[in-house]
Amino acid sequence: MKNLTEFPEHVFPESVTKYVHALERSGGLIPDLLYPAGLSAFSGLIGASVCTNISTGWTVYPSLWIATIGHSGIKKSPNIGSMLRVNRIIDNKNFELFEASLKEYNSLNPEEKNSVNRPFHKRISLSDATFEAIQAELYKNQLGLTVDKDEILGFFSDLNKYRPSGNEEALLSIYSTQPIDVVRKSSEPFRIKKPFLTMLGGIQIKRLKNLLTADRLANGFASRILYSFPQGPIVKRGDRSEFKFELEEYEALCYRLY
Repeated sequence: MKNLTEFPEHVFPESVTKYVHALERSGGLIPDLLYPAGLSAFSGLIGASVCTNISTGWTVYPSLWIATIGHSGIKKSPNIGSMLRVNRIIDNKNFELFEASLKEYNSLNPEEKNSVNRPFHKRISLSDATFEAIQAELYKNQLGLTVDKDEILGFFSDLNKYRPSGNEEALLSIYSTQPIDVVRKSSEPFRIKKPFLTMLGGIQIKRLKNLLTADRLANGFASRILYSFPQGPIVKRGDRSEFKFELEEYEALCYRLY
């Protein structure tokens, strides 16, 4: 690929760059994968709690769609997992709270249940879900979600499996944080007033052409995705010393964003 630029790591705070280079040094991980994953982590932690008013009627939220390009052996999972560490810790804790609340709710008698709301699973991320499930989760989780997929093309392809082009059009509305009305035969209708969805996934070089189709280029879908294509040789493991301080600083930043 021609005309590629280096990833602008200077835009990140020092706590992030030190953590990334510690991961590169000790685990042979790749900054050009770590930084995009970090962006999606920060986006998911902030969610729809923050926005920028560009002008009257034009408000932008920090949702991101990110595709990391590379072959299957590039170690996408450990790179992504290192940066989404805090997001996953938060989700694990939220699930434990949900389980405890649900157990308490199920112990109530019918009359007591009628006087309280059924607990719902608060979350900030999803790894595997249909588009219908994502809509339902966005309705319950008003601050938004991050979808983390090993292969982002598979997720986009599944969108149109039963409803050609329709779900991708709905996804474009979500990208713009436009209200969405969901009407189904099997459930009550609901409205997502401020949908927020960040997506992160990998894609192999040879399959990139399947993502950048004429339709997706024409409707602006493809241009909404940030692409990261790691260049150069993969760094081998070197200094395996502990980097507890760098990890603590990175985690502290993530919790401040949340």
